[in-house]
Amino acid sequence: MERSRRDFVTRAAVGTAIAAGSVRRTRSQVSPSDTVNVGVVGIRGRGRTHIREFAAMPGVRVAYLCDVDERLFDEALAEMEQAAGY
Repeated sequence: MERSRRDFVTRAAVGTAIAAGSVRRTRSQVSPSDTVNVGVVGIRGRGRTHIREFAAMPGVRVAYLCDVDERLFDEALAEMEQAAGY
């Protein structure tokens, strides 16, 4: 059977589409190394904004909060749990 250039291009395009679909599926799987752990130092005004903004980013986890005023932690942790879900 004689094959034309058009058949070759069509088969190559289909093969590329199938390969791209499998690569896309592989990349969508989340690896633990794809998560960035951040800490927020200073949890009043601007620090609270940082907590909310980081918690809303995909692949970012607010892992640490730091402030010299220990009285602020309960409220900041409650806000972080609400924004981030952890």
